[in-house]
Amino acid sequence: MNFFLQKSDLRNLYEKVVAGRRLSEADALRLFESKDLNAVGATADFARARKVGNRASYIVNRYINYSNYCILSCQFCSFARKKRDADGFELTVPQMVEKAREALKLGITELHIVGGLHRRCRSATTWTW
Repeated sequence: MNFFLQKSDLRNLYEKVVAGRRLSEADALRLFESKDLNAVGATADFARARKVGNRASYIVNRYINYSNYCILSCQFCSFARKKRDADGFELTVPQMVEKAREALKLGITELHIVGGLHRRCRSATTWTW
């Protein structure tokens, strides 16, 4: 038995996975809510190894930054700009689509679209478009 699971309250889920039994929705919720990341990781690693062996894969990612304008002033960020800053930018939807199309030609498998907290946002959880 994996060291991280010997005294874990997730041990029964690990044993279920080892036995080849399917996890229930309640089991999945327990894993999701668990703070025992070592046990969750050990269980996931066992399931991965059983399914694909000792193989790894990767994605080809394109990072599209739609804007560096941000309404916050986080102390750790050197990225964000205010509207008054000369080096601020905001891409249009057609510009973003073109960047995505260019990336597709290169064989990307994932788009990662990010940007600053935009002025159109009233709060971090309420968007007004």
